[in-house]
Parts: sequence; structure tokens; C-alpha cells
Amino acid sequence: MPDLLESTENGITTLTLNRPDRLNALSPEMVLGLREALERLATDHDVGAIVITGAGPSRTASAGGGGRTTCRSCCARSRRW
Repeated sequence: MPDLLESTENGITTLTLNRPDRLNALSPEMVLGLREALERLATDHDVGAIVITGAGPSRTASAGGGGRTTCRSCCARSRRW
């Protein structure tokens, strides 16, 4: 299952961090996926809002690296968003 899910309904796009076993900690792949999605959605005139949420019982949306990975290199390239 992908680490980042995307769905759009009635002009609202939801991006779901999908690593509930790691409290949705960001992986380098997720950061790159978020960057791509946000850049693409920013120019989509059918999208009026973007919601970022997390999967799992607590629906945690985390900015951490989960203790096993770091995303400094991709975050440094993603500072524009």
C-alpha cells in the first residue's frame, strides 16, 4: 500500500499520510510525494482546498522521520513549499 494516498471530492483534495504503524512519520518518499502533489494541485483550478491528514486510529499527521530515516536531503530541495 502506498505511503501517501490522494483523493478528491467536491473540489477538496485529501492527502493522507499512510504509515500508521510509524505514527505517519515522514519518509523521504513521502516528502517527495507531497512536494509533487502540492505543486501539481496548486495549479489545478478544480481544487479549492487541500487537507493533509494521517491514517490510523489516532489519525496522526507527523513531521518526524520515524527514527529510522531522515529526509534532510529531500527537505532541503523542497523548501519552496
